[in-house]
Amino acid sequence: MGHHINESEDAMAFVPLYDRYINQYLAGDADYQALADELLSAMVQHGGSFLDNRLWGWKNPRSIYLLPILDALIPGLRFVHVVRDGMAMSTSDNQAQLTKHGAYVIEESMQSLPQNQRSLLLWSLVNNAGADYGKSMGNRYFVVRYEDVCENPSKAFSALGISLGLDLPMVWDAPIQKPRMRQAPMSLEFNKFVIEIASNTFKRFGYPC
Repeated sequence: MGHHINESEDAMAFVPLYDRYINQYLAGDADYQALADELLSAMVQHGGSFLDNRLWGWKNPRSIYLLPILDALIPGLRFVHVVRDGMAMSTSDNQAQLTKHGAYVIEESMQSLPQNQRSLLLWSLVNNAGADYGKSMGNRYFVVRYEDVCENPSKAFSALGISLGLDLPMVWDAPIQKPRMRQAPMSLEFNKFVIEIASNTFKRFGYPC
């Protein structure tokens, strides 16, 4: 999967690219030639094997924001869309994506909502946009739920493994951290917000609401 990764195996070579271009892209102000040039530079720095056509890839959750342009710039791109329960995401201590990109995804009238509501709204909007675009990619797009990976990684990744010609192990050597359990909604107001804003997204990805 390349070099220059952090403890979560995120590809650090793409971080400056995402920091610079995601909000520009969301605002419709991106310099696509500059983005393309820096994407190639990040790919080289990451150390993928794209030059000799071997399988390679990178992991960085923020890739989903740039999925359409990544698909346009990288011939034959396969995209693995990993979804996690939005309720857990909205109560997570890690709200980096909301801080960095929330203002460019969430409409201005909702910017004053409490953090957990804005976090859930971001989760809903971003994952729906990714899944909607993924339809146009056909069999190059894969969606897997984080919770399913924790429960049975071989089963969760079976379609991807078949597509890439990989023999996935039946038993994985490395332990997989179990997903954080849902926390009960903190208020009736939040519960109402979940139903009004994100219930269809929960259903779309197979989560109870």
